[in-house]
Amino acid sequence: MASGEIKTLGLLTDSFNAVFVREVLPGLEAALAGKPVRLEQIEMQELSAPEKNRHIERLALERAVDALIVCHLPFNSRQAALFVESRIPVGYLAGRLEGVDWCMVDEIQGAYEATRHLLAMGHKRLALVSGPPVALESRLREDGFLRALKEAGMSPERGSNIKIVNFSENEGYEAGHLLMQMPEAPTGVFCSAGDLTCLGLMAAFKEWGLRLPRDLSIVGYDGLAFTEHLDPPLTTVKQPLVQMAQVLAERVIQRLLEPGSQAPRGELFEPRLIVRHSTAYPMDRQSKASV
Repeated sequence: MASGEIKTLGLLTDSFNAVFVREVLPGLEAALAGKPVRLEQIEMQELSAPEKNRHIERLALERAVDALIVCHLPFNSRQAALFVESRIPVGYLAGRLEGVDWCMVDEIQGAYEATRHLLAMGHKRLALVSGPPVALESRLREDGFLRALKEAGMSPERGSNIKIVNFSENEGYEAGHLLMQMPEAPTGVFCSAGDLTCLGLMAAFKEWGLRLPRDLSIVGYDGLAFTEHLDPPLTTVKQPLVQMAQVLAERVIQRLLEPGSQAPRGELFEPRLIVRHSTAYPMDRQSKASV
């Protein structure tokens, strides 16, 4: 690299207004400190799905960036191969993809711990509010949920696993109303679709006159900062997003500045269950405890 030349690290995402994306930025900035690399934000929110695919292809074929990190956006092996062929180092944050650097949390373990927490509190009627089945993290979190149920000698009944289209607050609201219309509404809900979806769920539950956690317990996923300030504060599975972003960016930058110095690799990070006030024993256990 010529002396004084500044390289470009693209951060490709759907929206920089997304809470998830804002929380990873400090990690990226830490990795960039002192490096001859600047961060270029590339937002895709206004594009249709076909336009997004074409834009990603152009980034690779036209070498519009020197390196790329993909965050909070679907990314597949065919797209990754275009960057590899163009010799553009790529990192995939909160996802797993062969042939590029990637960092993600152990999704199965995180979901397992969340479900075990609800089971340990005595909840027998559980529901899973999941993300889109096509997303790897959705499938892995469902695996963790089912693993905990199996260990407890339980299996999900028909209708207990509510699938939603994507990770949005509005669809969490719809899922909340669906759960309350079931013949036997759950007493514990694991929202593996994420903390933002929990906002919609909690709004729906309150419209049904439920008081959390007296009437219903809820566990989220991601550990986003706002969850501490909800009413009640949300029990959630925390992803170490800043650490993940920094580690990933450091690897991508090293491959950019020192081509051939290392092969792309992935790393799993440990999740951490943060227990707050959105979970409690179900009503029958509370009544027995007060006698």
